[in-house]
Amino acid sequence: MSTKKIANIAMLVALAIIFSYVEVLIPINIGIPGVKLGLANLVIVIALYSLDIGDVWLISLVRIVLVGFMFGSLMSIAYSLAGAIVSLIAMMIIKKTDFFGIMGVSIIGAVCHNMAQIAVAAFVVKNNGIYYYVPMLLIAGVITGGIIGVVSHRVLNILKKFFLLIFYYCIISKNKIFHYNISCLSYSTQKLIRCMKVFPARSINSAG
Repeated sequence: MSTKKIANIAMLVALAIIFSYVEVLIPINIGIPGVKLGLANLVIVIALYSLDIGDVWLISLVRIVLVGFMFGSLMSIAYSLAGAIVSLIAMMIIKKTDFFGIMGVSIIGAVCHNMAQIAVAAFVVKNNGIYYYVPMLLIAGVITGGIIGVVSHRVLNILKKFFLLIFYYCIISKNKIFHYNISCLSYSTQKLIRCMKVFPARSINSAG
């Protein structure tokens, strides 16, 4: 793993931890356990559309463990791990189908996250009555997942425009106007360019 790649992953983990801390500072008390905005999932959704899937898993798992030890407990780590694993698997599958957009992927991820956590809670407390919260958690997952999806889509569009400017700067600075060259860009920038198909595939491949 290159130094640039490690630095980018560390930056995203740090950003996810900050979002998790913000959620700790402003908890949502609406009488339904487990309901959160899921701000840290913003980082995961964006990473899912811009990085290798192995890197996304690494960011998600490291973030959960660190946040659990910093702001939670071993039990909170178990709940978060269950939700993260199930939701990320679901988002990976849905994303590969190309049937849903980023908002749909985010919503399904949020819903699966809530369902996995409530299943773990029911197992731990040995009380199936907790499943009465399922309808409310489904609605909460759709709402929060939709919000995260909209924001993620907006952020990715902004990043695409930003990296497009960097891309052309690299072309001009290297005096290769007629030959696309992305070797001067960082790992995550190259991944975003390829994943979001900013340029024709033949041009990217010839430069890579």
